Parts: sequence; structure tokens; C-alpha cells
Amino acid sequence: MTAGMIIGTGIFGATGAAAAQAGSGILLAMALGGLVCLFTGVSAVQLGVNYPKEGGAFTWARQFNHKRLGFVAGFAYLSKAIFSLSVISLAFAEYTTQLTPGVPKNLLAASAMIAMIFVNMLDIALTARLVIGLMIVNVSLLFSSGPGTASCGPPSWPARSRTREGRFHAQ
Repeated sequence: MTAGMIIGTGIFGATGAAAAQAGSGILLAMALGGLVCLFTGVSAVQLGVNYPKEGGAFTWARQFNHKRLGFVAGFAYLSKAIFSLSVISLAFAEYTTQLTPGVPKNLLAASAMIAMIFVNMLDIALTARLVIGLMIVNVSLLFSSGPGTASCGPPSWPARSRTREGRFHAQ
């Protein structure tokens, strides 16, 4: 489920804003972000294999008698899930309103969040299957766009000059 949230928020929710800031350096930025995700995933897999209990970082920290750290890990996971769901809902609303103009984005995003809350209340296995299925569709759509859609070139850094105080500002 975490991989689905990373793909949903990182690739579909933030790519436009990141590309606007990074310019043609977006490929390097995405590669570095992918490495961080890879190393985090490998660490979680190693912990999961060596300590196979449900609950992830929360239960691993408690198992080693770090109750405060366990609380922080559980709270961070819950906060990440809420934040990710809101970003994914807003991205969904943004893309959907491009197809169907006139539909209020905020109403659509709130409806998507309520629908996901309802699915989560039904059964966690159903939620996991739904997230994995959507992740497979998203990744296949991403790769079906082809490598020719990416443009490689020197980064397009904004021009900068110094002010009287010696600070830099974009021109």
C-alpha cells in the first residue's frame, strides 16, 4: 500500500509542480527520489523478513522496547496516510475536472476521500487489492507513454543576479 501511495503522490500528484521547478533536471530529481524510495523499501523488506509481524515500524520499535519511538512511528504512518490520501484525491480531482469541466474540484476530492474511507472500513484486504490493482494500472500507463516522452538536456536553471545586499534573486 505504501508503494501505491508513493507512486500516487510522487508521480501523479507532484510531477507537474516538480517539473516546473526543476526544468529539464526533473529526470535527475526523480532518479534521486527513486533511490531514496528504493533504499527505504529494501530496509523495510529486510526488517519484515527478519521480524515478520503485522504493524511495520510501530511493532518493530515496540519489540525492541522503544515505546516512544513506536508511538512516533505509528503517528507518522497515520499522518502520512492521511496526507497521501488528500494529495491523491486532489490529483484525481484535478485530472478528472480536465475531462469533465464544471465539476467542482473540492467536491470531487472530498468524494474520493470519503469513498476510500468507506472501502477501508469494509476490509483491509479489499483495500490492499484495490491499491495494488490501481498501482499496476498507473505504472503500466506510465511505462506505456514510452521513453521518447522524456527530454534529456542541460538543466534550465533560472537566471540569477545579486542584489545590493549580496543576496541572489531570480530574474
